Amino acid sequence: MAVAKLDTLLVPQQSNGFIGHLTYWGKRGGFMSAIYGQSRVGEWRRRHSGMIQPPVLAHALEELWLQTGDSNLLKTYLPRVRAFYDWLSGERDADGSGLIGTVSLYEAGTDNNPSFDAELGVSNPGHRRILWKNRKLDWYNIIRGKNIDYLTLIKRDRFVTIDPFMNAVYADAWSTLSRMHEAAGDSESATSAGEQAAKTTAALNERCWDSERGHYTYLHGADQHPTQRSQLARYFL
Repeated sequence: MAVAKLDTLLVPQQSNGFIGHLTYWGKRGGFMSAIYGQSRVGEWRRRHSGMIQPPVLAHALEELWLQTGDSNLLKTYLPRVRAFYDWLSGERDADGSGLIGTVSLYEAGTDNNPSFDAELGVSNPGHRRILWKNRKLDWYNIIRGKNIDYLTLIKRDRFVTIDPFMNAVYADAWSTLSRMHEAAGDSESATSAGEQAAKTTAALNERCWDSERGHYTYLHGADQHPTQRSQLARYFL
């Protein structure tokens, strides 16, 4: 069953390695993909979104391999899984720092996290208001962001966030990839994956750790400014 689910997940993977964060199934899949505003224009028939979520795919493959002891799983799936992370590195790490950015609340996997309120221009919003703001952002990313193009959205400085949780998962995934590459006998790929893991971890600690607050913080906008204390006070004090 796990292998079948992995196969299904990889069905819409594009040639550049990208995998959308969800796939709309059924006869109305293409229609739903369009009206929700989370899929790129021209790709609605693919029925998958143009967004990402915390990249746990490498962890899933490793666990499947460890549980089964089937080395053929690595031969079959590891190249495609690695391609997804290479896409993340190439498309979502604009400055080469090792940190990847998100362009929507939905990409972070925590959805309506209050840490994003300021970027949306809201304060303590109700359910309907936050959903409306999210939908407007999705359509902005498609229309003004040239089909959810990360570099364009950075220039427009509408909603670009470096999420510490997202990047902690990302860094650990590269370590996971390194172990699997080593087990598969590909030392070169294992080394490059390990280097990427170290790079992301170092950047996360250097840029997102706030020693005064004693915790990691989000970075917002094109200039990657940290979340202000005033934005967090009403939630944590």
